Amino acid sequence: MNNDEKDNILLEPINELIWKFNNLKKAMEILMFLSLPAAVISAILFAVIAMNSTYSLQTALFFSFFLFSAITSIVAIMFFPSALSRISNRMEITVQNISFTITPPKGKSPEEKLLNQLIRTDKNIQRVSKKYPTSIQINNTISGRSGKKYTFAVYINSKMFLGKYFDNNLDMQVFAKRFDESSPVNISQIKDVRKSIVDCLLKIDRKVPSRVLIVSTSGFEDDVFEYVRTKDSYFTERFYSTYCDIELIKEKVDGSFDVLSF
Repeated sequence: MNNDEKDNILLEPINELIWKFNNLKKAMEILMFLSLPAAVISAILFAVIAMNSTYSLQTALFFSFFLFSAITSIVAIMFFPSALSRISNRMEITVQNISFTITPPKGKSPEEKLLNQLIRTDKNIQRVSKKYPTSIQINNTISGRSGKKYTFAVYINSKMFLGKYFDNNLDMQVFAKRFDESSPVNISQIKDVRKSIVDCLLKIDRKVPSRVLIVSTSGFEDDVFEYVRTKDSYFTERFYSTYCDIELIKEKVDGSFDVLSF
């Protein structure tokens, strides 16, 4: 066991619970998708039977039941996976935030400390750093679809062909913006960061990032916290269960971090 694993050993039971929850979520999603065609086919068959046989109360009840099953399956497939993903995402972010705060940062520069902290506290980023180290960059300037250039303290782009279908944990885009200013970051700055990330995502043909972190050495104004809790700040894709919110992090004088957006 290396030092980073020792730092996070207290969180292993929670990580294990999240892993089991995600497996259960995947199994439930598969069952829901399988139940939809079965319910629709059954409803069609009973409709044919009803039209070609003498009308009876029993036939009507059977037909109504399978029609209800089909409608329920459609509604479940549209909304239930998204709800499960939000719960799972919140659990993962909570564990990451706790570990992000309690483990001391390592590195020579603030950006290097931030990257090391991400690698130590996020198992997916840790796997990417080992398998695709060139996909992780510090103080990198990237272009959006508009042609504008944006600089991020940490930028991770391990987008792979069909990666989200085979190993979506390694297919990620992570953006970390750092503000080293004397005054707290305001809502206008947060919105500008969000717009820049959307512009960058459009260029790489992806709508939802894996994680978005905004780090400030002087904190954030009060209305920023209200904004990041609203749907306007979320990164989401319609009809998909992908979801990402903005994480607010205060960088302390000693270089440690305080996660403010639990």
